[in-house]
Amino acid sequence: MKQTTTPIQQQREASTSRQAVAAGQALMWQADGTAKWQQVHLHVTAALPASGWSSTAPYTQTVNIVGMTADMDPHLYLVPATAGSPTEAEEEAFACITGGTTAAVQ
Repeated sequence: MKQTTTPIQQQREASTSRQAVAAGQALMWQADGTAKWQQVHLHVTAALPASGWSSTAPYTQTVNIVGMTADMDPHLYLVPATAGSPTEAEEEAFACITGGTTAAVQ
């Protein structure tokens, strides 16, 4: 059985390898054959060492993450040090983190 493609599908397939990525967004093809800018999700792991925190409240720490830009909205998740469930100590430490923000690289 021969499979045929429409001109829109052919254009989409030809352009797939040329997807543009800029400022946390990528040009993604929609089901109707049009293209639309969509948010790109950046998954990274960052360690927050015990040292490096500010000495007064609110306690803050700056961590540089390659690929993250000032216009991105970080979502924080606990990743256990070893495979499996996090330890009680890891959960307690993570519970002390109230959020994250992004800023331009200084």
